[in-house]
Amino acid sequence: PPAGGSAETAEAIGQTFAGKVVLITGGSRDIGAGIVKNLAERGATVVAGYNNKSKRAEGVAKDISKFGNPFEFVPGDITTPEGITSLTDAVDRVAPQKPDQEGQIDLLILNAASSTRELNVVGNNALIDAALPKMKKGGKIVYMQSGPGHYNSVLAPVGLVPDVYTGVASTKD
Repeated sequence: PPAGGSAETAEAIGQTFAGKVVLITGGSRDIGAGIVKNLAERGATVVAGYNNKSKRAEGVAKDISKFGNPFEFVPGDITTPEGITSLTDAVDRVAPQKPDQEGQIDLLILNAASSTRELNVVGNNALIDAALPKMKKGGKIVYMQSGPGHYNSVLAPVGLVPDVYTGVASTKD
């Protein structure tokens, strides 16, 4: 069980995503793949985007197929209209909206990142714009960008942004 929690709490946490629809970018490797696997194991319907990592996406898809939830991995670049459309169309395929339902997406996780402002800011914001009409009331957006980069102009001059991070941080100003 979680620290300070009970076995019942741990069980409830494990069921948190049953029936939920999650759209995640960068879902084929590293932390994104871990999130996809964890959510699928907990019952989520997952649409995961990836860019140029098809073998990794196939591996994650194989891992999560055993859970029996609807899912789809979608190749595409969210800095392009086509990449964004491919993700939102996949949501419609795996979780068709019911007539009495407002939206399909419970959770949008913006995990894809690079050293470019085009992806970190422009692409993520464009995907948010496209996904909002498909979000359920009360749906959540998790923006997995590193916080110190947003304060590059404040932290870098006093040496709090490591040199190796400065290039990435500058894309987030």
